[in-house]
Amino acid sequence: MKFGRRGATFVSVLALQACAAEPASDLTLGLSTDLAFGFDLHRVEVSTSVEGEATVTSRFGGGEQPLPALLALPSQAADSEVKIVVRAFRKGETSAFLERAATVVAPASDSFLTLELERACLEVDCGPASTCVAGSCVAVLVDDSQLEAANPAWLEAAPDACRPEGLSVTPSLTLGKGQSMFEPLEELSQVPIEPGAQGGYHLWLALQSVGLRQAGSVLTVRARYPELGFELPPFESSINLRTVKNSDACEIYGVRLQVDRGIEVEQVRGMKLELEVELSDAAGGTALAQQSVVVAP
Repeated sequence: MKFGRRGATFVSVLALQACAAEPASDLTLGLSTDLAFGFDLHRVEVSTSVEGEATVTSRFGGGEQPLPALLALPSQAADSEVKIVVRAFRKGETSAFLERAATVVAPASDSFLTLELERACLEVDCGPASTCVAGSCVAVLVDDSQLEAANPAWLEAAPDACRPEGLSVTPSLTLGKGQSMFEPLEELSQVPIEPGAQGGYHLWLALQSVGLRQAGSVLTVRARYPELGFELPPFESSINLRTVKNSDACEIYGVRLQVDRGIEVEQVRGMKLELEVELSDAAGGTALAQQSVVVAP
């Protein structure tokens, strides 16, 4: 019995020495893309492995949280080889059309690594030992100098398709009209209405924004007939914005506003309609647009 206790103590000491020799560290990824969710791509998958053993697969977009996002990987022993592959998929496709890879030798302390899926890499074909960054092939192995200290504030300033790196502006929103394209909307201009397939009459709104996130923003629309003292029920929707070529603006069109919810359409024809539209993104950015139109007779 005495020998058994010594043996257990000896084994425990060895175990403690092994743990001390291999301290655990946490690696957090900052994931972003300048491609537009819902248009250029549908979803993003991130696969990781440690020393050849798969650890986690995470998905973004396609009904889940879009990018940018933070992804905390499971703790791993220092000097472990961590392989990361970020893949972009179009809707209905099972083969990725864009990849970004990285191999990290886990440091002894917690660290942070940014990885971006870039439009500039769409036509770049790199070999298995390389990956595309800013349109050029670079080594998959990440140098220690590329690792940063944990940065919780990164997400607020992270770039995306509608808020590229270096763009620093106060968020703004412009109200327009159109079912299939953005058209300017003048104050008190007359807007046509049309019957819906499931009843009711509606008009088509469009928006252009600057400085707000591309994916997952919340659109709130309020409308009121001041001459009738009647306010239409407000509605909210989570939307993805389209990028606008050669512009800092992003847009959405085909926003349907039913003009006769809770009121007869004959009462609102020719009436002034006050519109208030708000767009809020996940980073806390908000912009408001207000305009009055006249419902067509």
